[in-house]
Amino acid sequence: MKLKLITLTALLSLSSLACANQWYFNKLDVDQNGTIDVEEFKQNTKGWMDKKDIQDQAQRTKLNQNGFNKIDTNKDSKISFEEYEANKKKKNKNKKNKKKS
Repeated sequence: MKLKLITLTALLSLSSLACANQWYFNKLDVDQNGTIDVEEFKQNTKGWMDKKDIQDQAQRTKLNQNGFNKIDTNKDSKISFEEYEANKKKKNKNKKNKKKS
């Protein structure tokens, strides 16, 4: 019985995470075409770069391009939900590994 409850709890947690990822992806997908293009990506990173006080336009451009290319694994100039979610999972895994170290 405990194993079933733990399994159900884990599945609900994963389901909640997937829903949250989909919700945030949809928020970033301004034109709602099912993908995030480089301009939508730039809109999303603007606030982060402002908080980090990154003023240099060349540096902003480089960070945007590198970040976009890292997530756009099939290199079609669009980030699909699958690519976005895979990147989130990879980042979460890396965070967990760093905490263990």
